[in-house]
Amino acid sequence: MVKSLNGLVVNNRMNRKGIIVAFAVLVFLFLTIPTSLFSMGIVRGDASATSDDWPMFLHDLQHTGASIYTYAPFDGAISWQFSTGDKVRSSAAVVNGVVYDGSNNGCVYALNATTGTVIWVYDSGSQVESSPAVVDGVVYFGVLWDGHNGYVVALNATDGSLIWRFFTNSGVESSPAVVNGLVYIGTYYGSVYALNATNGAQVWVFQTGGFVFSSPAVCNGVVYIGSGDSNVYALNATSGGKLWSFRTAGAVYSSPAIADGIVYVGSHDRNIYALNASDGSQIWSYATGGYVDASPAVANGKVYINFGVGNLYALNATEGSVVWVAAAGFGPHNSNGYVYSSPTVVNNVVYVGTYDGFILARDATDASVMWTYRTGDFVFASPAISHGILYIGSFDGKIYAISIATNKTIIPQPVSTPTPTSTPTPMPTNTSTATPTPAPTPPSTPSITNQTSPPQIANDQQAEISKTHAISSQNGDMIILCALVTVLLTALASLLQLLKKIGC
Repeated sequence: MVKSLNGLVVNNRMNRKGIIVAFAVLVFLFLTIPTSLFSMGIVRGDASATSDDWPMFLHDLQHTGASIYTYAPFDGAISWQFSTGDKVRSSAAVVNGVVYDGSNNGCVYALNATTGTVIWVYDSGSQVESSPAVVDGVVYFGVLWDGHNGYVVALNATDGSLIWRFFTNSGVESSPAVVNGLVYIGTYYGSVYALNATNGAQVWVFQTGGFVFSSPAVCNGVVYIGSGDSNVYALNATSGGKLWSFRTAGAVYSSPAIADGIVYVGSHDRNIYALNASDGSQIWSYATGGYVDASPAVANGKVYINFGVGNLYALNATEGSVVWVAAAGFGPHNSNGYVYSSPTVVNNVVYVGTYDGFILARDATDASVMWTYRTGDFVFASPAISHGILYIGSFDGKIYAISIATNKTIIPQPVSTPTPTSTPTPMPTNTSTATPTPAPTPPSTPSITNQTSPPQIANDQQAEISKTHAISSQNGDMIILCALVTVLLTALASLLQLLKKIGC
């Protein structure tokens, strides 16, 4: 028996089999496409994929200082200030609705990002100028100097309890980068360490010839870092072996930024350099009017950098030409050349702290001033931006939260500093007993030191917190998903109608 359907003559049995197969395929696609979208990150169902976090110094492992997210502020009126009682040079990290930042009073604070209320406090025993990195529920940072040692610390992000400490026999101002189970960080005595992120055991150490204030950037299995010995180094992230070095004519305290296969970094020789990330060859350099201590931000094909006599520059990222130049500050201190805050870029706006105490927002395209806010002292920290709120510390001892959308700043009475809930207890040094020299000669290959894993140390007290974990998805992604589901449902409905017509 044959049947004519829409002008086509088909075999009923073959038609029935083909339709059943097509129906099965559509059902399979209907069930698997949403799952695939989640796994690819197109539809995001986890905090790490959807959040507007700022988890480390200059936002990411490449230290671009830029965020691609475009979240609006909560309600345009969220703003607070928190007093630590001492200078704040550390730059904040913001993860899962919590702000983590350090102070020269030796404490690291976890503050509610919405209200500024204290969740927990950890007393390190010495100045904390290193900026925290928050990865997989752990807060990592360096401690400057306690008279005998500097060290790297790992805390539980939820309650501030100590997980491990690694003694460096040297101050740590460098900010950590954490990836693939390793913590990378530099020290005053010129060492670059890779530590096991779980237990703090040393994996490798590379010795440079000068102070390492620079913070490591990591990209494609390579660690990039500057040193006071005038070099920029590229190290194998797994072994610590030197891949290449580029020598400038001055100390490199600036932290490298990596974008599109190029390393951007400043030097005390008054230049900013663009280097090939693969071999360290120079692509271009730009001569500035002074030392370059700040680190560059890279976004929209431009490199944004503070240097020289207190100016903020936008340079063409490809060939180094000046796009625009503008004053980084407005007060009497603006002309003395000390500019330490590194700029950040979000939604085509450049944010930066200034030596004369301002927090400054400029249009990234034409440098026009969008708004300013005056703190009580120098601003050396770099802005961290999350959910439309800018977080930054000042030498006036305060951590500020400002709505970047409206600059509506509500300043309540300063919150009193609570008694720290986490006091470290002494533990044996887990590094070599030999005292390093201030300026050792870098070896051709990194020193590898085997160490036992430091024990985990529980704090005497732990603070319990309840915090809001906001998970959101991108509207565009949901539109894509809805469109795909609609198409699949329409196709299924058409098949069912076709089956009914032929008597299946």
